[in-house]
Formats: sequence, C-alpha cells, structure tokens
Amino acid sequence: MSINVLVVGTGLIGTSIGLALSGRGLDVRLHDRHATRLATAVRHGAGRPWRPGPAPGAAGPAGVADAAGAERRVRPDHDWVDHHDWVDHVVLATPPSEVGAALRAWQRLLPRATFSDTASVKVAPLEDGERAGADMSAVCGAHPVAGRECSGPEWASADLFAGRSWVLTPSAVTSSAALANARAVALACGARVTEMPARAHDLALGLLSHVPHLVASAMAARLVAVSDDVVSLAGPGLWDFTRIAGANAELWSDIVAANASPIAALLADVVADLDRVRGALDAAGGDPAPVLPEVDQLFRLGNAGRFRLEAARSRQADVGRLVPLQDDPRLETVAPDGPGGDTRREREGRRDYESRRDYESRLERESRREPLPAAPVPAGPSPAAMKLPAARQAGLP
Repeated sequence: MSINVLVVGTGLIGTSIGLALSGRGLDVRLHDRHATRLATAVRHGAGRPWRPGPAPGAAGPAGVADAAGAERRVRPDHDWVDHHDWVDHVVLATPPSEVGAALRAWQRLLPRATFSDTASVKVAPLEDGERAGADMSAVCGAHPVAGRECSGPEWASADLFAGRSWVLTPSAVTSSAALANARAVALACGARVTEMPARAHDLALGLLSHVPHLVASAMAARLVAVSDDVVSLAGPGLWDFTRIAGANAELWSDIVAANASPIAALLADVVADLDRVRGALDAAGGDPAPVLPEVDQLFRLGNAGRFRLEAARSRQADVGRLVPLQDDPRLETVAPDGPGGDTRREREGRRDYESRRDYESRLERESRREPLPAAPVPAGPSPAAMKLPAARQAGLP
C-alpha cells in the first residue's frame, strides 16, 4: 500500500486503524484535538503526530484553528500541508455529528487528499458535509463494523478489524481515487470490504447495532433501582446481553440522533412484539395456563434469528480468514514470523477452521432433529409481522 494516511480522531477506532496500518509498515499521521488522547495513541505506536507546515517556498496561512473543529483561514494561493510528506488520504474517525464540519475544514487544509470516515451512520454526516460546501467527489463514506464496549485509545488493537466487515458507501459523485483509497485502507486493516447504498447501510446498522444498544441499555437500566443483593445474582446471560450497555453514552447518543428515522421504525417492531407478549401475560392473569402461543412464537423466532446469526458468522470465517487478502496492487504480502513460520493470519485461519468444523457438526446434528410442532397462531396481528417491515421496504434480505 503506497498511500500516505492521516487519521483524524484517536479514540478506539482511529487508534486501532493507526495501529493496523503502522503494523504494515506505513508512516501514519495522527491528529486529535485532545492532546492527552493523541499522546496515548502515539505512545501505543499508532503513528506520529501530524504537524502542519507550509509547502516548500510557500508562506503559511494567516492562522489555523483546531483542525477537528471550526473553519480554518487558509490562503488560497498556498497549500497548507505537512512539510515532511504529502497526505493522500484522510480517515475521519470522529462522531457522526462532527464529520461534516471536519470534512470541510480538512479539505481546505489538504485540498488534494481523498477522504473517508468511520461513522456508523452514513446519510446524515455526508449530507452535513455537502451542506458545508465540501467537495463530495473526494469523499467515500466508510464504516468499519467493529468495536468494543470500552472507548479510548488505550483499548485500541491492531487486530480490531481482522476479518470484520468494512462497509463502503460511495455516492454517485465519489471519484475512483477516493473509492480506491478507502478500499485500500480497509483491506490493509485486514477487513472484508462490502459496498452498499448509504440509506441501506443506515437501516441495516439500525437493526444490527443501534437498536440492540438501545434494548440492552433499557434492560441494564432496570438494574439501577434494585439492591446490590439482587444484582449480585446475575448470571452470564445478563452479562452477555448488557455488555454493549457499557459503551460511551455521549457517542451513542450522537449515533442514535443521526439515524433517528430508521431506528424509530425498527424499534416500533420490537415494541410491538413485546406488547403482544405483555398483553398475553396480562390476559393469563397469573393462572397456571399452558404455554402461551405469543410467548412460544417469540422464542421460536428468536431461535431462528440466532441460528441465522451464527450461520452468517461461520460463512464470514470462510471468506474472511480462510482465503488470502483480496488482490490489490497497493497491499503488501503478509510476511511469515520467521523462516518457515506461519503468518498470524494463517494461524488464526486454522483456529477458525477448527471452530467452524465444530459448528458445522452442530448444524448437522440440528438438521437431523425432528421438526418442532407449529405454534398456534395468536389472536391479533400475525407473528409473521415480526419480519421487520421497514427492512423489507428498503429491500434488505
């Protein structure tokens, strides 16, 4: 990979990108308005600070504000660039609400660079950039679908994106250079690249990430009002379910606000399912009745959805780690650890293969089971309505 990359924002995602690219021998530049966070990322080896200076023979601009925030004053007759190396591509690893302003500001500083971002919402941030007057031909929306419930550069990892999806959402005006550079960054981080329209992305991630965070947080919030003795009884199931409720509240409030409409539609489906169950339980009145069809139906649909999730994960192991990196002239070959040694990717591939083989054996055992009897159809709206109409309207599978 021959492009020079600047990562703006050294939180968990930005620092992990820096670590992954630096691990491939790239000279990565970093910028963050928080000096302490930047220093932590640099200390961990994610890159070196971006220190702007005038191009050779050029006088600098009259003044430069914080590069992640307000508008910059840049003299139009000079480029305000890093005087050590030219930056080809900028990755904006900022919250969704900051992408638009940061995009316009950095384009004024680096007018020849291409750009991508890491926000988990795509429509609103890029519309903000267009309204701010950014050159959208130099931009390719991007979202590495990876993370942790902990935030900050101290939790970053070079392997955070290995085998994970990295969605690119090029617009109708995105240049081939912007798309190619965004793809090269993703592949260099070890991710699997997928392209899709921005609106389809926002609905998909609303279902797969944003709504689960809200539901997990709603459940975890129930624990605030009970005693420590009760909380201490919690088992691994609740721990697993509420893990993502420990994520950064400020960041996730920003994400949910930026994707409000798709989340509202998807959340309405979840609420409707729970309302049907609540109504059935209320109607039972505490009597020791047989299995309630509404409850049974929801559990069965949950089983089916979980089964699809596990199957998808198995397929990802096949295409993400059991085959070489996708061919790209700017990607280097992963070198073995030593003479005759295996690459880390090959070792991970073997571990995944063994895990997948165990999983496929389970699938085979499941397929030999007798089919479960069909649950009675409850009164009221059909449980088939649980198929997420908002997702269907957008054409998602």
